[in-house]
Amino acid sequence: MNLVEWLAMVPRDLRERVLAGMLPRLRAECEQALNHLQSDHPMTADQALGRTYRDNVTGFEGLCTAFIASLTACNQLWLQPRIGADGKLPDGHWFDETRLMDLGVERVTIPAASASPGAETRAIAAAGRPT
Repeated sequence: MNLVEWLAMVPRDLRERVLAGMLPRLRAECEQALNHLQSDHPMTADQALGRTYRDNVTGFEGLCTAFIASLTACNQLWLQPRIGADGKLPDGHWFDETRLMDLGVERVTIPAASASPGAETRAIAAAGRPT
């Protein structure tokens, strides 16, 4: 039995005390793995798109603007960083969903009527959050 499986069986109050004593990065990784283990299905595009994530391995942060569902359930998300202070849009990258932590930032949505080429860039800029 690994740590995540053990945490899934521990009563919630004890689990919170155990997680509170862990280093922040380890805690985030355990919480994410626990959520993934307890979910009945892999993440869907509707759940991922428009949310801001951090890659637990590299620390890369960005808004999910694309989603690939794989037959093997190794889904990937395209993370697009925010427009920098210099006004330039940095390159985004693909990441496995299991490496990502939702940062809990307000979800970015694009109304269907305004969905057009360049709408993602305009939505990222309108969110006004620098990289």
